[in-house]
Amino acid sequence: MPKYFFVYHGGMPRTRQEAQNSLTKWNDWFASLGARVVDRGAPAKNPRRVGQPGASAAPSVSGYSVVVADSEAAAVAIAESCPIHNEGGSVELASVVELR
Repeated sequence: MPKYFFVYHGGMPRTRQEAQNSLTKWNDWFASLGARVVDRGAPAKNPRRVGQPGASAAPSVSGYSVVVADSEAAAVAIAESCPIHNEGGSVELASVVELR
């Protein structure tokens, strides 16, 4: 089954209470995905852009995960169900290329 790399942008909690509420939502979401989660990933800390100034106006990376899905459409549906959308963030996804 194809793997998809989810890169999360923005949506970071500002207070301890927001962080706890967010963690509960994320844990519930990952649990609902079950075996489709290959690598739950982790939040990112202190992101910084390296390269040409002004290369992208997108919010900074705030974390990642790797999931499996039957198709890109199925991966998009999973990404659309992500709790980050309720936290002001977004999900960027890409197919993982298996190098052999």
